This record gives sequence, C-alpha cells and structure tokens, in this order.
Amino acid sequence: MFVVVDTEDLIQRVVVLVDLIWREHYPAVISEQQVEYMLAKFQGPESIQEQIREGFEYYLVCRGGGAGC
Repeated sequence: MFVVVDTEDLIQRVVVLVDLIWREHYPAVISEQQVEYMLAKFQGPESIQEQIREGFEYYLVCRGGGAGC
C-alpha cells in the first residue's frame, strides 16, 4: 500500500527513515560531515515540508494495512 506523506507525523516518519538509510549507506561514499549537511539541508522536516509545498510527492510504502502504516 502506498501512503501519501501529507502530515507532520508522516513527514517525521520519513525523516527517521532517511536518517537511518543515509547513515547506514553514505559514509562509505562521502564524509560524515557531508552526510550531516545533506540531511540538514535537504531531508529535515522543514525541507521536506517546503518540497511538498513546491509540488514534490513523498510516499511511504507499507505492507499489511492500517492508516499511515
């Protein structure tokens, strides 16, 4: 099931996932400082809210069901 990210709660879920993914995979490619910068600049809650206002779409992919995963 695809869930449109359109609430603060869902945005926060995305932020948590992004943080885990970036910290697990990108330090092998870029410095820890660059990871921190990218997370703060592009994937923090305010940045994601702004991107959504600009027309970007975020989705969570869920299995099982239930509202908001």
